[in-house]
Amino acid sequence: MTARRRPAWLPAALLPAALLLGIGPAAFGQNPPPASDDPLFAQTLPADIDTAGATELRAWLRRLGLPDGGERAALQQRLRERYGLPRAAPAPAAGAAGVGAAGVGSITVESARSARYRSDELGHTTLVLAGEVAVAAVDRDTGARHAIRADRITYHRERHSLTATGAVVYTVTTGDGAEVFRGESLSVDTERWEGIFYGGTSSVDQPVEETELTFTYSGEAITRRDDDTVVLEQATVTSSEEPSDPHYRIEAERLWVLAPEEWAVRNAFVHIGDVPVLYLPYFLRPGGRLVFHPAFGLRDRSGIYLQTTTYLIGRRPPDVESLSALPPSAGADRYEDVRRGLFLVPAPASGRPAATSDELALMADLYTRLGVFAGLQGRFGGLSLLGGIAASRALVDVEDVGYTPYLRGANGELTSHWDTTSILGVDVPLRYGLELDFDGRGELGTVRGSFELFSDPAFPPDFLARVHSLPTGGLIGLPQGPLNRPPARTELEWRLHGDLALHPLIGAPPSLSTLTLPTLSAAWQWRSGDEEEGGALCDGKKHLRKSELKPASPTRCFYYPQTLTLPAVAAVAAGSLYRWQAADGAFTADVGYEVRPVVSVDHHFDDKPVARDQVDLDIRYTRVDTRATGRVTYAASAFDRLVGLDGALVEEAGYQVHTRQADASETVLADRLKSDR
Repeated sequence: MTARRRPAWLPAALLPAALLLGIGPAAFGQNPPPASDDPLFAQTLPADIDTAGATELRAWLRRLGLPDGGERAALQQRLRERYGLPRAAPAPAAGAAGVGAAGVGSITVESARSARYRSDELGHTTLVLAGEVAVAAVDRDTGARHAIRADRITYHRERHSLTATGAVVYTVTTGDGAEVFRGESLSVDTERWEGIFYGGTSSVDQPVEETELTFTYSGEAITRRDDDTVVLEQATVTSSEEPSDPHYRIEAERLWVLAPEEWAVRNAFVHIGDVPVLYLPYFLRPGGRLVFHPAFGLRDRSGIYLQTTTYLIGRRPPDVESLSALPPSAGADRYEDVRRGLFLVPAPASGRPAATSDELALMADLYTRLGVFAGLQGRFGGLSLLGGIAASRALVDVEDVGYTPYLRGANGELTSHWDTTSILGVDVPLRYGLELDFDGRGELGTVRGSFELFSDPAFPPDFLARVHSLPTGGLIGLPQGPLNRPPARTELEWRLHGDLALHPLIGAPPSLSTLTLPTLSAAWQWRSGDEEEGGALCDGKKHLRKSELKPASPTRCFYYPQTLTLPAVAAVAAGSLYRWQAADGAFTADVGYEVRPVVSVDHHFDDKPVARDQVDLDIRYTRVDTRATGRVTYAASAFDRLVGLDGALVEEAGYQVHTRQADASETVLADRLKSDR
């Protein structure tokens, strides 16, 4: 639910400006007021002149026996001189607020059957519009068009009070579409901009699980306070196609919209048909305002989980979907977050760009079956990282029971096995994972790289499937969608890639206009093997029989090197060998060249280890691939390119060689490599 916004039925500083600037004879088709000593006439005369159209002004002047020719501004000035009024003030500069209408431009009163001015014994003025009243304005800041229709509008200037009654309809139109709010009456304090809408209802389309749902919400009274809090009394929310007879609805004694994506309810019931199925005495959705984000739930393999993410730098990204009965906040960008302890408190936006987009989050999780996990996730410019360690128990999928860490041992006692792995040759009761990506760019080239290291292929799906918010939608039956688990990492790749442009360093003469290294890379491929399957590729998913508890540990899988490509280099050199142009430019000739050499060296390792202790870095054999492409281009033209000739001569060559670096007794491998040359 979106919050901390000006409700659709309350445009800022719109209505009093509309009444003060837009009401006059032009709006109602009435005769101009006659000259009078009545103080009310003197107070309203300037507004009558300023808002009257050209036709009304001419009729007014004819009744006064004055000339009625000229433009509208001349007609208005003629009336001001007739009544002894000062000249009109110049129009405010672009971007400046009009009188009583901050940020609102071009205000018009489109229709009203009658208008009446009255004053009390204190001299306070009241404007009363009646009969199909329509007011419209355009917000200069956002470009949104606001329109209000009602049977009657009353404005007390000195009391800063405005009331609209009878079939009140407020419409705001933006680039995203139109939003309509209807109610019985509207009251606004125009000084503090607090307001209350009675008997209000509206609807808004919101995407939920890629489906467009129409939410209808209503309340006996909807209040906006000066701190932008919105409160709905006796609120009802539903997305049924028939709001008058909904399949489900949420009814709450009170609903608060507190800040962007933050809301709360009191004494709320979820009804399926006419049957209440869930009662929430009080519920608060904190939205994105906490730097500490807990989440809990239940998963088949992990058990009940509690995941926590604390943003030390930055804040979590907004939810792709959120439970929102009120429309998305078009004004949420008017606020920025100020950190206060574990809270991000919204404050009016300063207008300055964000100081940094860096992020650093601390993760700490607890799983009732699996174990515990702690890690860090961050992004700093072109560097991103994700790493963590976990202590976990081996889980076995037992028929009719599900996943369990416990099995009955030989002595009849239930036992569990804690996973262990090897770090630098030392066995430790931990699992680990690390992902690192970087991207650096400079004037002469770029460098990009990625590195990943896991204790076992099952680490990502076990611990990196994360959520950052409470399951609020699920509490009322909205679809939550499947959890997107990262796949098992059965293969790893360490990659370094860059490119370099050298011709800027040598001034790029015509004979060598291009000198670049578009490829400077290295890549190391790793595969995983399963000790219980004779070194076969580990899929990260198998669970052995319940009597074999210890081998069921995911750390039975190990990684071993497969291929190292180092180096892989490509170069491009191009330029002009001969260039001639006649003095008058009618004849030209050019001969150019381009050379592209490529060298790649692949080192292959032992691809048949069956256990972790058999993994080594001995190179079995090396393959060197070389390729070269040469191109000579020619072009000539005459008679200002009326006649021309161009073409190219291309030559390509390649060579591959194998060098054995493994045990010379591998005669089969040697013979195969010789036959591949």
